[in-house]
Amino acid sequence: MNIIFYYPDNITSNPKKGSEVRPYSMLTTFLDLGYKVDVVKGDSSQRKNKIKLIKDKIKKGYRYDFFYGESTNQTFFLSDANHFPRRPLLDIFFFKFLKKNKVPLGIFYRDAYWCLSDLRPRTNFKYLVKYFFHRIEWTIFNKYFDVIYFPSFPLLNFLPKTNYNFKSLELYPGHNNQHIENDINKESKVNLIYVGGVKPPYYDLTNLLHVTFLSDNVKLNLCTREDEWNEYGKLYSYNQNNLKLYFVNSNVLKSVFQKSDIFVDLRISTGYFKIAMPIKYFESIGYEKPIICMAGHYISEFVLKHNVGWVLNNISEFEILLKKINTNRSILEEKIMEIKQIKSQHSWSSRILEVKNSLYNDNF
Repeated sequence: MNIIFYYPDNITSNPKKGSEVRPYSMLTTFLDLGYKVDVVKGDSSQRKNKIKLIKDKIKKGYRYDFFYGESTNQTFFLSDANHFPRRPLLDIFFFKFLKKNKVPLGIFYRDAYWCLSDLRPRTNFKYLVKYFFHRIEWTIFNKYFDVIYFPSFPLLNFLPKTNYNFKSLELYPGHNNQHIENDINKESKVNLIYVGGVKPPYYDLTNLLHVTFLSDNVKLNLCTREDEWNEYGKLYSYNQNNLKLYFVNSNVLKSVFQKSDIFVDLRISTGYFKIAMPIKYFESIGYEKPIICMAGHYISEFVLKHNVGWVLNNISEFEILLKKINTNRSILEEKIMEIKQIKSQHSWSSRILEVKNSLYNDNF
């Protein structure tokens, strides 16, 4: 199949955060599955050159089966290094051209931070500029795109309503681990793993790090960015004997997952953050690691629905659960069997199939 992959930013082969993992994983999976991909990425200058080549190919009769894109939190208007809108009409005219030539258009819309006044004071000039361009970009996507994918449907509740008709679909993150060999834990300790930020208030790890004081039968493998830990790690108290820090990228993370038993996330989020679908949960499924998380989040509903872990109603249940697992490891194996049942449905390859089915097989 012939497709266009669009991402108005650089794509790194060594992603260090979730927002970088997704576009890299989607693009490489398209290529691995044998799609013929023309990639429009980078700043406006890079995109301009590639867009011209694609337009010329279409004018000569070349047929693309569909266009799939990933949005950024800078918008395509502000994608250059200085965040100045050097070519504000470039992408709009490209979308219009593809629409005119009957190329099905789909875009993944990653977040709605720009809509949240409590996160960005509306008297802040930089915020007002970003809001202006986000609002235009959102309207453009509504106007020209046949399908807009979201990490979760509740995200739509935060976005402005428009009069355009597009198909909205959820497109969760995925994983690359169809076949994985995990280390056998011969220790008496339960090895927990957390992957992510440590900067409060959103990444408040107070509850999680408290586990290092609970028992010597528990060890926490904490994977985060070194600069972030150096700045915010001093805010937390923890037992160094039961904590192992890893400052690793996604390429090295595999070995830490393989020697861990359970992925744990004890953050208690509110408002907009309750609807997130973090990539690390799906990577945990790929590594066949059961999940422990807090109730009241969209992702916790996923964990409950598929029975791939435990959802806590309050933090006091955590210690009880750990003692139960420590005395009966078979309940851990039961969750792993549940994960194996659904694992193939949540790979990056399965996400590509969802995109293909919604853009190529549906008629627009």
